[in-house]
Amino acid sequence: MAPGSKAFDWRAVGAFVALLIGLLTVAGYVTGDKMDSKMDEGIVVGAEKIKNPDLNQRTKFATANLLHALKTNNEAMAAAMCSYLAIRIPELKQVRIEDNNGEVSIELVFDREYGKQVAVDFTGLH
Repeated sequence: MAPGSKAFDWRAVGAFVALLIGLLTVAGYVTGDKMDSKMDEGIVVGAEKIKNPDLNQRTKFATANLLHALKTNNEAMAAAMCSYLAIRIPELKQVRIEDNNGEVSIELVFDREYGKQVAVDFTGLH
């Protein structure tokens, strides 16, 4: 991670997201259908208004809203976004979010289950 960058503590947030995905999968079918109906009316991704968004555009919209929910401690919104992603993209294993001085990157991970990150101390290894 670059100096000055800020990342979410995935030990806490990642466990929370993984738990929500597991718990809300069944309940989320209703949420997913409601969200899709609402998104059918159009969504805004970045500065672009999109009518009839496809799954990729809906995913970007949901992950952006997940990020906003995490930053504002809106657990209900985070739960709804996790539920939507779990239902619509069942092969998704984790969502990784990194904030480097305001430049945010979101990575959807399909090949690795969530695991705790371990800090490695490199001091003294000259």
